[in-house]
Amino acid sequence: MGQEIFSDSFIFRTESAIWFGKNTHSPPSVAQALSFTPLSRGQTLARHGTFIELEGADTRLSHFASGSVGGWGAQMGVNQHGVVVGCHLAGTKLAGRGKPGVSGGDLVRLALEQARSSRDARDIITRAVERYGQGASLRLPALNGYDSSFIIADFHEAWELETAGTWWAARRVPGYAARSDCMEIGETFDLAASGAEDYARDKHWAPAGEPFHFSGAFARRWPGAPSSARRRQQTMAAGLKALSGLAAPDQNHFMVLLGRHAGQAPGRRGDICVHGRGERARTAASMLVKVGFSGLPRVWYSEGQPCSGEFRELLFKT
Repeated sequence: MGQEIFSDSFIFRTESAIWFGKNTHSPPSVAQALSFTPLSRGQTLARHGTFIELEGADTRLSHFASGSVGGWGAQMGVNQHGVVVGCHLAGTKLAGRGKPGVSGGDLVRLALEQARSSRDARDIITRAVERYGQGASLRLPALNGYDSSFIIADFHEAWELETAGTWWAARRVPGYAARSDCMEIGETFDLAASGAEDYARDKHWAPAGEPFHFSGAFARRWPGAPSSARRRQQTMAAGLKALSGLAAPDQNHFMVLLGRHAGQAPGRRGDICVHGRGERARTAASMLVKVGFSGLPRVWYSEGQPCSGEFRELLFKT
């Protein structure tokens, strides 16, 4: 499966909080690491992304982030305002066709540094996609690149966001959602890039006379993609549905979900907690976040497979 990083995430809303969880799966040679960035003000610095230099901001919010060792971008994270962001691979018809641009990990980091709400994060990501285009961060040989999808939330609102080149579509999450490395936004969405439908119809990717379907128009499965993505998503969604019947699920319920296997033993294609052999990807990092109405978010992090690992709670430095 090469050097790709794939992942599974969820958003789950209760009356008093919103929960975010994500597993990142990567080969042993692509280690994942946790970082904490403190609040800083008064100095506008350019950000050196994976492939290009990105415009900076004069305030950088404090945040926890998890990403590949040695890289600036992040796979997942949460900032001091309780904004959570996670990214996924998205195979599209436009991936790898343009000049080097911004990567999904770069977009997560930019949002964590600057966003004071989930809408802020959504807009930061979409503006950057439109301005810079997207780069071939993992250089998958069959497609020479990929685009990204995102799950974004704060206490008040949650979003799923999918991108294809400089185009994008976003939809709100009303209760809970599970995401893996497959595109899902179809005919129903709340926002989209201006001109996306016209572009797709001009390319004959969207049939004339039929409703516009975003993923139907732009999605493309790349040969190196993890074929278990849909099954993993179904496993996650089934777990969330079960938790929706509980009066007050807590962190222990969600930790168990992140460590869930589709069968009695690890090794099934629908496992959320992935056990790989040799250089095959396995779950390398897990993050769980609880965002309440006020106060700093609660954050837990596990290195390695969450089915047998220990989640440790992280504290924001004020």
